[in-house]
Amino acid sequence: MRKALWLVPRLAAILLGAVISRQAYANSVPAGSFQASVGNPLSINGPSTVTFNTTSVSLSYCNGALGCSSGTASDSYSSGNGLASGSGSTTGTQPPPLASGGQVSFYFEVTGPAGESVPVIVSGSGSATASGIMAGASVVFEWVQDPSAYAEACAATADYGSCGTVPNSFSKGYEYNIPEGWMNEVTFSASGNNVNPSTGVYGAGSWSASIDPMVEIDNSSGLYGGYTLEFSANPPSSVPEPRTASLMIVGLGVLAMAGAFGREKLGA
Repeated sequence: MRKALWLVPRLAAILLGAVISRQAYANSVPAGSFQASVGNPLSINGPSTVTFNTTSVSLSYCNGALGCSSGTASDSYSSGNGLASGSGSTTGTQPPPLASGGQVSFYFEVTGPAGESVPVIVSGSGSATASGIMAGASVVFEWVQDPSAYAEACAATADYGSCGTVPNSFSKGYEYNIPEGWMNEVTFSASGNNVNPSTGVYGAGSWSASIDPMVEIDNSSGLYGGYTLEFSANPPSSVPEPRTASLMIVGLGVLAMAGAFGREKLGA
């Protein structure tokens, strides 16, 4: 077992299911879910910017002359290729609390002649950085149907906490034979904040986190040219909504501060 900092991502995956309604598409693959958000994780009335499609959002605000916080989050997706990122910087003697992050979940299946299993590669690389007095960042990447296809990265300043044995970057690739017509889900997220997850104390610091996965058929043998991957439909880009679902950001921030979580490291 190992100790790891769990920030927004895992909690986002839980709460997103309750907030985002899945749309119906003509194909048989379910719609994905997409979110980018930046905001004050400690106050229901705090400023926030959220979007539930693919785009980039940003926010800056100050605590009078005592300090300022600014952050950016983004998520993108197109037919099995995606990106999620979050970054932020808080300066001054008493900068306000800030959290930023992106989260994407999408589905895919193999289509072609029935009764065959096809080699599929799910890969991803992620990294996290943190500097200053109070900052932490994390990245999570998971192929839901196989617990071993899991990777994470973490970075934290000394005053923020400890990442334990979790590295600050990874580059992973997983290959499995998937039967035609079986549904699969890939989820990934990148986020950070300047709020100590155990004490709730916030301060000055900077963070960045990003994850870039992709899914493809391994046709190096030349035997699977008749198969293709069908993905969740590409969502439209959207305009950030300054007040939409600000309660969600608050919930994520409060839950993230409950403490560190442990998980067996898999897929090393």
